[in-house]
Amino acid sequence: MDFITFPLIAIMSIFGLGLYTGYDSVVFDPISAPKWAQEQGYSPRVLTRQLTDEIRAVRMGAGSRLRSIDLGNEDKDESLAEIGEYFEIQVLVNAARKYVGVVKMTISGELYDIDDDHVMLRIRITDRAGKVRANQFTGTRAEVPALLRQAGFETVKAVDPYIAALYVRSTEQKGGSTDFAKTLEMIEYCFAAMPATEQPLIYNLWGRTLFLQKKYEEAINIFGRAIEIDPTLSLPYLNIGQSLNRLERPIEALDMLAVAARIEPNAVLIREERATSYEALGRRDDAITELSIATEMSPDSANLHARLGRLLMAAGRTDEASSALRHALRLAPTDRSISGDLEKAMKPRQT
Repeated sequence: MDFITFPLIAIMSIFGLGLYTGYDSVVFDPISAPKWAQEQGYSPRVLTRQLTDEIRAVRMGAGSRLRSIDLGNEDKDESLAEIGEYFEIQVLVNAARKYVGVVKMTISGELYDIDDDHVMLRIRITDRAGKVRANQFTGTRAEVPALLRQAGFETVKAVDPYIAALYVRSTEQKGGSTDFAKTLEMIEYCFAAMPATEQPLIYNLWGRTLFLQKKYEEAINIFGRAIEIDPTLSLPYLNIGQSLNRLERPIEALDMLAVAARIEPNAVLIREERATSYEALGRRDDAITELSIATEMSPDSANLHARLGRLLMAAGRTDEASSALRHALRLAPTDRSISGDLEKAMKPRQT
């Protein structure tokens, strides 16, 4: 790493205004604002920071286990825009853009007046090749926070459509959607906007959406298309295994989960799903073994310890069940179902 690249990445990491998509960096230039906005607290620093907060909200809402947009140190309140005004960090950023090429995208913009009551927030996203994509959001002066929310989502959509699609699906799922219409629109957008090498992720997202609709056979077909493109990705095998378990085909599920485990042997979800298959087959001891390993891999999961405890209780191993359920209750002390099961597990010892 040369002397120009290192300061840029270090500075963005420290001050929280660098994004990382898994490949390259994204940096922010100050978002300019008219005088009245600055007098009301919307300085370039605040606007830039609030935009990154909205991006963070989308990222967190997406809940992706595969990738994220990392905004660095989230406890810091400084922005690259403000720090740059005092320490000339922007010079380093520009040098890196020009000579090193480590910056994938630059986000800049301005808030300006349309008339006495209305404003426009313009956000520009410039990629490494110099191509500029601009989005404009119009509203009243009082609607600046809403404009920043819109801008945050559209920025994520440009930087990583996959994360944006996950966020849309999460939002629809929480809203009780049954058709996931907006998610399917985003999936179509992902196929058009993302490189062909990332199509397995899109197919997996599509399959999981069908899974949530309980369309398990259709989901299996879509997961299969992901495997055809990239047989080294474990998630489609896991998801096919889950779908087969829902279809009460545990033997076939175990076959798929075995492939997933060979690719990713330390994945807790695979162990947990194998336990589901073994339970369906009446192989309780094998299910207990899988869950025991899963709790070692994820010792802070109350759900895993509770599930293990319930299975041990069903097997008549009350001492071990009590131990597992006590562990679960320490992790989730307000969970009444766990405390109730613990009481049941301890009853034979009290009589």
